[in-house]
Amino acid sequence: MKPRIAYDVSFCADLHSDQKHVTGIGRVVENIADILKYSDDFELCMIGCHGGDERPALTDARTYAYWKDRWAPRPPVMAGTVSRFGLRSLYAQSLAGVNRPDAPRSFTSKLFNTLSRLDAAPRPLDGKIALFHSPFRPLPEHGQFRGPMVLTVHDLFPLEEPAGSYNRRMLEQTLALADPARTWVLSVSEYTRRELIKVSAIPAERVIVMPLAAESLFRPTGDGDARKAFLRRHGIPDAPYFLSVANPQPRKNIPHLIRCFQEFAKTEKEHQLVLVGSRKLGWNHSEIDREIEKAPELRQRIHFTGAASDEELAVAYSNCTAFLFPSQEEGFGLPPLEAMQCGAPVVSSNTTSLPEVTGNAAILVPPDDECGLVQAMQSLVSRRELREDLREKSLARARGFSWEKTAQIVTDTYRQALASKRS
Repeated sequence: MKPRIAYDVSFCADLHSDQKHVTGIGRVVENIADILKYSDDFELCMIGCHGGDERPALTDARTYAYWKDRWAPRPPVMAGTVSRFGLRSLYAQSLAGVNRPDAPRSFTSKLFNTLSRLDAAPRPLDGKIALFHSPFRPLPEHGQFRGPMVLTVHDLFPLEEPAGSYNRRMLEQTLALADPARTWVLSVSEYTRRELIKVSAIPAERVIVMPLAAESLFRPTGDGDARKAFLRRHGIPDAPYFLSVANPQPRKNIPHLIRCFQEFAKTEKEHQLVLVGSRKLGWNHSEIDREIEKAPELRQRIHFTGAASDEELAVAYSNCTAFLFPSQEEGFGLPPLEAMQCGAPVVSSNTTSLPEVTGNAAILVPPDDECGLVQAMQSLVSRRELREDLREKSLARARGFSWEKTAQIVTDTYRQALASKRS
């Protein structure tokens, strides 16, 4: 019988329930599962269980709905909770709609939600699974599972947030539940691996680098009509443009990028700056707005598109003069990789994980170097041979990443963890 791997998909299940598009971490979870579900060595089993879950029955209900819509019938799904008092039949159907955007906040729904919390208990997993893998959320508490565990760590930036913030509490709980004697960690970059070793008791040899990959639809798209349609849809003039992709938050360094573009635009009168990202999912808007107000004559050349579909992004990446990514810190850095896979010249920060992603295929600039970024923009506009050289390097670099390689590292880690249990 193949070892059964419990794979926590609660993060994706919540996005699915809230009718949100799966991006970022959710996409990592799904891409790995898409490959591992066909493994000859393991039986992958979806589960919605995670340590410290305050709404376990709701998580189960959301996980089942997500599994039914996205995965059924393979891989199978497993409940992470059991009914303490045998009351689940009273509230199970009601849970499916709890906390959906269109769900009425009636007294009855609140009652069912409270009842489910009291009735649901974590399901003992010993003997039912061989290994538990959490791609994001806290591992099960010790009383629920005592076998080997695998934890994916994407970054440690929440530890820099104020004490008591939600993201910091979640990450602190995640690290606290990672028993050093039986936990393996998959880190998305060598930079994140080194940072984790500093704050965790998990042995360094059990912290393994697992680079990510870009979606296959990110590829060169030189369709002139698609380019014009993208620009027209977002009210952008039919002119050359620099592109950046990030939800606005301080570490993405967008005010710095705007300052650099304003300096560049003093002598260049044609290029636009296109900023793709959801303001709803970010913050630091006021500083961005202040930078734009400093040069009102350039306001018409700076364009915020909001969130964009992958299909739109592929067009935007493929047709930009260059992709600019002056982020101060990243756990991995998918946008530069997506841009390279579309053949875009890339200008990136030289910090944290970004040199691991870009290699020698990008112009690297310190995130606080305004002169360096402006000079890179000027060179890319004036030197066609530089743009073409970077396009070729981008495509070659991107070919070194794939979800198959990522999944193979996950599989090898499972084998190590299971072998340690037998020994």
